[in-house]
Amino acid sequence: MKRLARVLLAIDSALEAFSLLALLSMIIIVTVQVITRKLFNFVFFWSEEITLLLLIWFSFMGIAIGFREKLHMGMDSFTNLFPSPFNRVLDKVIYASIFLFGLYLIYYGWDFTKMMNESELAATGLPNSITYVIMPVTGLMTSVYSLLQFLGIETKRHQGLDEGEGEGSTNMDTTTAIIILCVSFVLLVLLRFPISLTLAGSSIITLLYLKIPLAAIGQTMVQGMNSFTLLTIPFFILAGQIMGQGKMALRMVNLAQLLVGSVRGGLAMVNSVACMFFGNISGSAVADVSSIGSVMIPMMKKKGYDTDYAVGVTVSSSIQGVVVPPSHNLVLYSLAAGGGISISSLFLAGIVPGILLCVTLMITSYVIAVKRGYQKGEPVLRKEIPGIIRDGVLSMMAAVIILGGIFTGWFTATESGAIACLYAFILTFFVYRDIPLSRIWLILQRTFRTVAMVLFLIAASASFGWVLAYLQVPGMMTDWMLGISDNPIIILLIINVLLLLLGAPMDMAPLILIMTPILLPVVTSLGMDPVHFGIIMMLNTGIGLLTPPVGTVIFVGCSLGNITIDQGTKAMMPFFYAMCVILMVLTYVPGLVMWLPNLFAK
Repeated sequence: MKRLARVLLAIDSALEAFSLLALLSMIIIVTVQVITRKLFNFVFFWSEEITLLLLIWFSFMGIAIGFREKLHMGMDSFTNLFPSPFNRVLDKVIYASIFLFGLYLIYYGWDFTKMMNESELAATGLPNSITYVIMPVTGLMTSVYSLLQFLGIETKRHQGLDEGEGEGSTNMDTTTAIIILCVSFVLLVLLRFPISLTLAGSSIITLLYLKIPLAAIGQTMVQGMNSFTLLTIPFFILAGQIMGQGKMALRMVNLAQLLVGSVRGGLAMVNSVACMFFGNISGSAVADVSSIGSVMIPMMKKKGYDTDYAVGVTVSSSIQGVVVPPSHNLVLYSLAAGGGISISSLFLAGIVPGILLCVTLMITSYVIAVKRGYQKGEPVLRKEIPGIIRDGVLSMMAAVIILGGIFTGWFTATESGAIACLYAFILTFFVYRDIPLSRIWLILQRTFRTVAMVLFLIAASASFGWVLAYLQVPGMMTDWMLGISDNPIIILLIINVLLLLLGAPMDMAPLILIMTPILLPVVTSLGMDPVHFGIIMMLNTGIGLLTPPVGTVIFVGCSLGNITIDQGTKAMMPFFYAMCVILMVLTYVPGLVMWLPNLFAK
């Protein structure tokens, strides 16, 4: 048994190392491609094909390692109402289901591999089967991990890293299939199944009823990964991780302190501005609250601010990270919408709403500061100003590189992510030397853990979206909502309320991936621009990160401030109401969102 354990550990370590090296290789290939194209007008014909192949392998390995580390998200608020014996039995059922999903990947993955062995990739001439052979490998590792977990053997290794053609269907068949899809999805979610597995599982159950070959799920999962734009997500996340591990958050805080720190309740405003600045680097609300919160909450407490207020300001301000560019959630939205929405337009559309949101939060914090009697902040010493500006500008250059490169056409969003990783690496490890170079492997592991969750969600949502399209659910939803009212004001209000309500029990990424293909046809039929709706979707789902029971951001903030969820939620509510007002303004005044995209489109 010990020998078997050592063999599994060796294989497991090798596969994880391969995944991290694949991430590095993708960044290097894309960066070199940009340099050779711009400086020498030369393009490697094989670069995109190899990069996409590495991405597919990287993504599928993330599925297996995500199950090993129990990373794939599920909703436990319902099952927590039941006693422990029920949840222990449910754990066994989930592990058994994961085991069956692994067998599915083995069977159909090997079938695809044999079927594609006769064809070749266009650029490299490699057999097309190399794209699919990762599926049975992933299935094998997934089955092994789930079997060990079923037997009560711990599989987590990184405890410290967390901070085909089918028959035509009749109308009755379609209606029944939609009911099966929805009921199985809701049931699996309530029973704490990982959301990604729920999306794939409910799709498989529905195809079984429709008698459509189950190979369609595997094919759409691979197709969902086969997108060069998808590389943007791991690149942006890695750049944010590198800069977040250093002292970038402190430099952002110092710059914000210089700009707004001397007014009454200034530290709260510093918090909001610093979160907006850091959001331009990380593109993530959780990264914002983790990095800025670890600096600002203790600082505000030391200066006499109430702890609950410090937490409320921090968690609310961190939501700017999902709206201001370069938010990787905007990339998710573009992919969920079918990839036809320009990422650069989405990034441009997020600038004015991000600034408006920041100003609104600053005004709200000022009103509360006056009411609570908080004093003015201390002015920055004149001799410190040049250093603060220099450090702030160098830190902000990552965002300038990303946005400037995209908007000027120098490189694509994907290429800008790779260049940003290179810049963050040089700045953190060689210019400031915040952390030793030996920690780069740890940063890659943390990035892989985050990306593993997101990419499996994208793959699973691709299969779920295919089933929705097959059943014509988006069209039915459009007809149903327009049957309620043909008034755009009413329909958009219903959509906003629906997204806010769904944001409480569901996390941001799955909500974007599930609801975008359903709601986008509705709003476009009303004449709303898809770019405009993307920002509305971001703000809605971002606000959902603040609301229990799955309010990731509020949980992190309360943990940093060492207060209860009730205290944090109560302190956050004034900012919550202010953000809802901004949400309504942005919904019904499209010019605020579309001004910059339309300006650059001319």
